[in-house]
Amino acid sequence: MSQFGTESFLPQEIELTPVTWYVILFHAKKLCGLPESYMSRMRIYRTRKDGSSGTVIFGDISKAHIPGTINYVPVIENFGNKDEWIIEISSITREDGTVLASKLSALLDTGAYRTYLPTLFVDRLFSGIWEQMDLGNLLVRCDAMRLMPTLLVNLGGHQLKWEPSQYIEQLESGQCRSTIQPANLPLSYNALMGISFLRYFSVVYDVDNEVVGFAEPI
Repeated sequence: MSQFGTESFLPQEIELTPVTWYVILFHAKKLCGLPESYMSRMRIYRTRKDGSSGTVIFGDISKAHIPGTINYVPVIENFGNKDEWIIEISSITREDGTVLASKLSALLDTGAYRTYLPTLFVDRLFSGIWEQMDLGNLLVRCDAMRLMPTLLVNLGGHQLKWEPSQYIEQLESGQCRSTIQPANLPLSYNALMGISFLRYFSVVYDVDNEVVGFAEPI
């Protein structure tokens, strides 16, 4: 990344493959020789609709980057820790309105693959015929990718759709597993949204205004 240590202040893009998603950093710090004024503007994590690839953009954004509407939510104050992006998720529901979780403080973590949500949420989601066959490996029936409910992640005034084909993945072995890990986190946040969730949206990390924007993938 040292080639981006310039004074041009033009947006820079880094094309990503699924393998390199795990090393993306969106911290308000001087990285790789970039000027502080440059790094304190915006970072965009832009993805394809199927979540198979993505782009990191440093600098300003335009309609060429994200043509759709960007909906912003404020970052929750975390004891002055500027290295964490924590937002409030008002609720996660089924499309019929059934509430599975509410009032979550969610860390957006591009360094984690799985998404960690409260155990009670996972128990409510994977119940009945969808009960996980192997809790240790999070295995589920493969028809769950088609038949389980679409989830609505409610962020104040707007919603993000999370399809079952997105939160359940098929392994090379032919088995299927959930990318949602049950966890009761004893931290300043009680949910962690990893790449298994973030890769299906275009995400804007606005350091100056302390907000995170979500948009449909390109």
